[in-house]
Amino acid sequence: MEQELEYKYNIAADQKEADMLEVIEQVLKNESICVQKRTTRDRVFHYYDTAEFACLEKGWTLRRVAGFDPKNGDGKGLFRYDMKVGEVNTAARLEGKHWTDTSLSPAEVVSHFDCVDQVAQCSVVASAGTRHHKFVVTFFGTTIDMSYDLFRHEDGELMFQELECELVKGDPAQLDAFCHMLRKASGETFSIVAVQKYQRVMDYIRSL
Repeated sequence: MEQELEYKYNIAADQKEADMLEVIEQVLKNESICVQKRTTRDRVFHYYDTAEFACLEKGWTLRRVAGFDPKNGDGKGLFRYDMKVGEVNTAARLEGKHWTDTSLSPAEVVSHFDCVDQVAQCSVVASAGTRHHKFVVTFFGTTIDMSYDLFRHEDGELMFQELECELVKGDPAQLDAFCHMLRKASGETFSIVAVQKYQRVMDYIRSL
């Protein structure tokens, strides 16, 4: 597993998608930020856990992400399986990924990560339809993956939306500086959120 250094920010549920994109684009333009690549992709997330929600209790995420198109340069396979452990928004967060063209059984999923003992008896417990507006930017020599993510329930209702900034390559201090600039330049449009997406998905489902 590798270190994942990123910061997550909540976007108010009543913030319209088009308006938020306009805010982001205007900030990048005004601050003369170099955008290497921009994409918009729709995905489907399935979250795995035990009957006792061991992953949720530990602050882990075990999930399958579908909706890739590797023949057109989108992903390294049809499915990506992710394992995330550690506290969000800190250098202690670790992430493992497994790409495949085959939909795996829960037992096959956990066999690819160092979590067999803890979540051996897992199954799909939640899902979400997602949209990701991604901007790969360069900030003082540091490469940052910024993603505006919208998560929807199976009925189409918006569960939540976030802005996520992840260090791809370079200086972690510049990631901090970029996030500070982004929040200030946007007029504090969003606020930091210290929980993983899986937790937010489950919070929404349990509130229904």
